[in-house]
Amino acid sequence: MKPSRHGVLLLLSVAALYAAVFLGHRMLVESRVLRLRAGTPEALHYDLVPLRLTFSDAELERGFAAAAPRVAVVRGTETLTSVAGIRETMLRRGPCRGTLRSAIIARCSSAAPT
Repeated sequence: MKPSRHGVLLLLSVAALYAAVFLGHRMLVESRVLRLRAGTPEALHYDLVPLRLTFSDAELERGFAAAAPRVAVVRGTETLTSVAGIRETMLRRGPCRGTLRSAIIARCSSAAPT
């Protein structure tokens, strides 16, 4: 039994509709997302870890232009200290719109400085 032409067109239309709704929803949700990522999932002693904040909100862009955000690296509830004793780093504008970048040198010990 051959599938009818109308059935195939209906199937393709429904698939295209689902794809359009899924992609539209994903683009809408991701356009409002603020992401902070490290360049590596784990850092060894004295590794330089690049940090990258990405966003696509014009209001955030204006806010970050006025005052750049500061980032602290935490493990659980404890703020980690870098090799140089830095607990926070300021993010700077990256090459692409909606990107702020910085880097911090990792320290193996999570002990707080005295």
